[in-house]
Amino acid sequence: LLDENQILEGNFKIVNSIASIEKIVEEAIDQNKGRYFDVKTKIETKFDPNLPYLICDRLRVLQVISNLISNSIKYSQQNIDIIISVKYNKDNLLISISDQGIGMNNEDIELALNPYDHHESNKKYSFGSYGLGLKIVKMLLEAHEAKFIINSIKGKGTQSIIIFPEHKLTYDKTSKDYKNNMQ
Repeated sequence: LLDENQILEGNFKIVNSIASIEKIVEEAIDQNKGRYFDVKTKIETKFDPNLPYLICDRLRVLQVISNLISNSIKYSQQNIDIIISVKYNKDNLLISISDQGIGMNNEDIELALNPYDHHESNKKYSFGSYGLGLKIVKMLLEAHEAKFIINSIKGKGTQSIIIFPEHKLTYDKTSKDYKNNMQ
């Protein structure tokens, strides 16, 4: 909770290193393993071949991906599929997390992303959470210069999309600028 408050107040640092997005996604899935076994959720991953490394704060990106997986599980019924795909299209790295959960309408999405509304926006979906997750996800991704898009249909599910720009990608794992901070 302290970390969440620091992020919401903008009191956090991004410590860049070169990281494998595949390993980050796999670790985020492992962090949520107990949850998805309990509700019989199937998580499928689809990775493009030869993905570049991501220049990022590995722990913060892990926090983002883990939070989005956790939300997909939390706001879904049992026996759903979550699909995580990572694609590289020469201009950016696109990460998509899709579920068949309760979904949101546009007003719900706007409220969920509003950093100034901590309570009212999330009462109907609280499920024992503080309702800060998507706000924090958005702030952490903005600090990484990444775009965050939510496509959702109430009663059908949600797709969370993260787009990292080209200057946050590298194939050179030994770059001098990041060599000492590799994860």
